Amino acid sequence: METNPQLQMVLDTVVSVFLFLTALAALVGVYKAHIATGGATFGSTTGSLSLIAFAISVSLWKKSL
Repeated sequence: METNPQLQMVLDTVVSVFLFLTALAALVGVYKAHIATGGATFGSTTGSLSLIAFAISVSLWKKSL
């Protein structure tokens, strides 16, 4: 089965944009988990999970480029 190169380029672009938006949302989550609670807090479960989500989303976005 042959693939259409133009369609593949469009799908790659859409996936890359969605992963970029996911990385931005994860960055906002990192900020809210660490800073927005009234000061810099570290060591919480929420903070750790937000950092993991940010790292995964950025690595997937980088891989899609």
